[in-house]
Amino acid sequence: MASSSHASAARELPTPDGADQERDRFFVQAPIPPVAEDGRVAMALGTAVFAVLAVLARVMHERLDAAGVGWWFWVAVSGVAIGLIGFVYAVIRQNKIKRSRAARSSSTAQSNRAA
Repeated sequence: MASSSHASAARELPTPDGADQERDRFFVQAPIPPVAEDGRVAMALGTAVFAVLAVLARVMHERLDAAGVGWWFWVAVSGVAIGLIGFVYAVIRQNKIKRSRAARSSSTAQSNRAA
């Protein structure tokens, strides 16, 4: 019994015949280059939106407290804080990427001169 189930499992494995090519033609990835986005614009926009919301929530604090949602102000302040942290991270990350590319290009240029 065990050997027949093992044999059927072996038959289900993909084979290098035309069936795999037929299946693979549906999973072809388009040749689109990756987006060169570092996240700073998204972080800045999100932080700005939260900052505006924090100002509005502070202006309307009495109404929000009366409605039982005075905590919205702190949500907006938290959004600003997290956005600032994200923006600083994105700037640091982008600077590291630029330094890495510069170091790689200078080492490539030095190896080309030596050759």
